[in-house]
Amino acid sequence: MTVSARAIKAVCVVVTAAPRTLGDALVQVGCVAAAWPNLSASQRHRVRVAAIGLAGLTDTRRARSTGTTVSLYDGEPAGLDTEGGRYQTLCEDHSTVVAHTTLRAARSWLPAPEEWCDACQAATARKGAA
Repeated sequence: MTVSARAIKAVCVVVTAAPRTLGDALVQVGCVAAAWPNLSASQRHRVRVAAIGLAGLTDTRRARSTGTTVSLYDGEPAGLDTEGGRYQTLCEDHSTVVAHTTLRAARSWLPAPEEWCDACQAATARKGAA
């Protein structure tokens, strides 16, 4: 069974809403529980990111190459400085930020923090020298 993009968006909206009552919280859990078995891995990842609830957070993951947590933010809703570009990749472990003008460019930098984070680059060099 395929879940539509509209249904995924609805689940993400439900997850991000702050429940006012226990009943609202149970409705949220029921909504996610009903959709979860039919979601693909990438759709489940979108719901998890939405549940974190940080403004502008588009994606977060652990980089395989360094083991660090990297995130992608849309700078406008996040309230970040967008002078260098609207989208920003962030090495959460070392607080290094790089701005990008397009979402596509930002996504392409996300899996390889050793290319743009000085601390990750140094750690990768030390591993290679050992």
